[in-house]
Amino acid sequence: MIQDTILSKELNTLRSFKGKFEEDKKEIPYFALRQILVELCNHLLTQSEYEIRSFRREIREKLGDNIHLLTQFIPEIVNLLEVHSVSSDYQSQKDDQFLFVVILRFLSSCFNRHNPALLILDDVQWADSASLTLIEFISRQTEWEGMLFVFICRNEEEHSDFLNSFRERILNSEILLQEISLNPLDPMMIRNYVTDSLDLQEEDTKKLTEILYQKTNGNPFFLNQFFNNLYTESYIQYQKSSGIWSLDWDQIIKKTVTENVLDLLTEEITRLPENTQKLLKVAACVGNLFDLGILYRYFQNSPEIIETGIRECIKQGIVIYQESQVSLYPVLQILKKENAEGLDKNKLFEGIMFRFSHDKINQVIVESIFSEQRAEIHKNLAWFLVESDLVSSKQERIQEIANHLVKSQKIINSKEDLEVFNRYLVLAGNLAKLSAAFNTAYNLFSLLKKKITEESWTERKDQCIQIYKSFAESAYFLSKTFEAEDTVQVLLSKLHDRIEIADVYLMQLEVMNAKNDLDGAYKVGLKALKSLNVQFPEKPGIWILTLEFLKMIYYQRGRSPERLKEAKKIRTLIR
Repeated sequence: MIQDTILSKELNTLRSFKGKFEEDKKEIPYFALRQILVELCNHLLTQSEYEIRSFRREIREKLGDNIHLLTQFIPEIVNLLEVHSVSSDYQSQKDDQFLFVVILRFLSSCFNRHNPALLILDDVQWADSASLTLIEFISRQTEWEGMLFVFICRNEEEHSDFLNSFRERILNSEILLQEISLNPLDPMMIRNYVTDSLDLQEEDTKKLTEILYQKTNGNPFFLNQFFNNLYTESYIQYQKSSGIWSLDWDQIIKKTVTENVLDLLTEEITRLPENTQKLLKVAACVGNLFDLGILYRYFQNSPEIIETGIRECIKQGIVIYQESQVSLYPVLQILKKENAEGLDKNKLFEGIMFRFSHDKINQVIVESIFSEQRAEIHKNLAWFLVESDLVSSKQERIQEIANHLVKSQKIINSKEDLEVFNRYLVLAGNLAKLSAAFNTAYNLFSLLKKKITEESWTERKDQCIQIYKSFAESAYFLSKTFEAEDTVQVLLSKLHDRIEIADVYLMQLEVMNAKNDLDGAYKVGLKALKSLNVQFPEKPGIWILTLEFLKMIYYQRGRSPERLKEAKKIRTLIR
């Protein structure tokens, strides 16, 4: 509603890009911010060839070798910049500020005071911690212009703590924060709504207004749903013979006493055909935004469920088609054809996007699904995405697959299923570390760590080592030092190979250097040297320092910095 209000204004050159956080996807880092950046990349690709070439040149000059960080963060940008996607070795982004600088430079290349944009982030109360940190970072910088951020947050009691915290973080920045609170509709507004909708006598208008206000508390969405429900139930009818509206007051009053608005939504959905309800349950498990491609994979053996279900949902106002260059109804006709020669249906349907008209509808549908059935749907969705990932290897799907697997973990029992579960959660955790989303990485590796048994150390030792190391690393970055140290000690007790032990100490050194904990890094370095049978005094005296200094001078004799730089690297394996 807020976005529609904003965009209804006559803004000549202002473009808007929107991202929406979802409660069900809080573990996917930068979920809404990525939506904005992907939409921005698609928009830039529509510009002239000259503009695209100029943009590529500017980005390469601004970012240099750091452009690979951008391609890892937004894989879709590869087509725009005509660069090769760098194969990541999944090293953690040790400094989130560095990544944030790269993102901000990209945005500042896209927008300026002559080419401004409106960036809308909806449902910020469900944002992940990495997104909030990035938002705070941008708000503290002064060397950018041409971007107006609109943060939409629910002003409900359950979100009050978050709202106060978010407000405080932004207020401490260099930008101006203007708050706009949307109050519920008052009785006069509801009265105008009734008057515009129905031609009633004054007394009936007043009575219906009071009932609607009492029932909905002025919530516009609830008001519309409840009002439509009264008409659907024939409690409000138009008498063609007399040309007036008749109201069944007994039924209207009874309904207000025994039911609430969420019940009304549930009621409307249960009246839909059974196949349409099946479609909605799967779509709701995908999220607020879903595409025809995943529905087609799910209902591939019964495509008529999609064709009739989508039409019914759009007719009832339950889902909204996201306008694109593809016309919807010809695509729905293709669903009916068993053999559409020359068409890759999976690829065609993937870009056809829909969204639920309101979060509450999505919520009601998800809550109506039994726990076991919901887990089964998430598992099937994960498997369809895994099959698709094996074909296209799209990095951005990994987090989505992991999210579905986490929600279906209680029914993942077989060895094959557990292998897929572990593989994708490790990949998702590594991607989270790569983008400095250590909270998400911590949660994923914590879940994996709990599933490790003594047998696991025998059957898949390398993966267990990686999980323990990554969990400890994430814990260090989140200042959960006790957990990190405890995990490292357990891990070291499982290792006997010196190289594996050295890798653990190296991880600790990198984290402590990144956090500027030089004293801690020094102590870890001593332990690492000791594990390699290299003795080094904890507090070397002046004579030892002098001796080492003289050794350094001796070994550098006749070697200039240039010669040392060109010298071949020597790798010594110590076991």
